[in-house]
Amino acid sequence: MERSRYRLWLTDLGKTMGLAWPIVLGNVGQILIGVVDTMMVGRVGITELGACSFVSNLMMVPLVVAMGLLAAVPVLVSQAKGRGNRFDVQGHFSHSLALTLVVSSLVVLALLVNYRWLGHYGQVADVVVASKGYYLLIVASLVPAFIFQCVKGFSEGLGRANAPMVILVGSIGLNVVLNWLLIFGHWGFPEMGLLGAGWATLIARICSAVGLFLYVLAVRSYRDHVPQRWLAGLRWGGIGSVLKLGVPAAIQNLFEVGAFASSGIIIGWL
Repeated sequence: MERSRYRLWLTDLGKTMGLAWPIVLGNVGQILIGVVDTMMVGRVGITELGACSFVSNLMMVPLVVAMGLLAAVPVLVSQAKGRGNRFDVQGHFSHSLALTLVVSSLVVLALLVNYRWLGHYGQVADVVVASKGYYLLIVASLVPAFIFQCVKGFSEGLGRANAPMVILVGSIGLNVVLNWLLIFGHWGFPEMGLLGAGWATLIARICSAVGLFLYVLAVRSYRDHVPQRWLAGLRWGGIGSVLKLGVPAAIQNLFEVGAFASSGIIIGWL
C-alpha cells in the first residue's frame, strides 16, 4: 500500500514538474530580455548602462503587474477545460485578450505621460537624456509582451506549456542577435548603441507575440478552444471574472517588485 502510494506521489510530482518548469522559464524569460539588454549595453558606456538600468527599473513594475493580472487566464481556462466546456474556454480567452488590449493601452498612455517626468526621478542629467529614446521603444514593446503573456496563459491552461516556452526562448535568442547587430553595428548594420537595444527588444517581443498567436490559430489541437467570433460573445461578467482573480495577484506583484524597482532608482541618486 505504501509503495503504491509512493509511486502515485512520484507520478503526480512528475506531471506537476513537467507542466511547471516551462511556465517558470516562460515567466523568467520576459524579465531576462531586460537583463540581456543591460549586460550588452554595459559594453557601450557607463551613461548608457545607467540609462538602460533606469528604464528597466521603471518598466519592471507594469510588466510584473500585468503578469499578475493575467495569472487568472490559465486558472480560468483550465477550470473550464476540466468541466469539458469548450465554450467557456473560448469565452475566457476572448475576454482575457480584450482586457489585455485595454490594459496595455492604458499602461502605454500612462507611461507616455510619465515620459515628461523622467527628469524628476533624481537621476544624472546625462542618464535621463540617454534614456529617452530607449524608454519609448521599451514602452511600445510592452504591448506585444502583454499579448504574449495572455496567449501563453491560455496555452498553459490547456496543459500545453512547452510551445510558449520554446517561442519565448527563441525570442530571447533573437534579442541577443539583434542586440549584437544593432548595438555594435556588426555585419553592416548601423551602430545604434542603447537605441539598438530598444529596437532589438521591440522586434523580439513582436515576433514572440505574433508567433505564439499564429501557432495557436494554426495547430489543430487548439481549434476547438479558439473563439470563432472574437467580439460577439464579449460581456462585462466575463471580464469581471478575470479581474476578480487577477487584481489581487497584480497588487501582490506591485508591492513585491515595486520595492526592488524603487531601490534601483534610488541607487541612481548616488
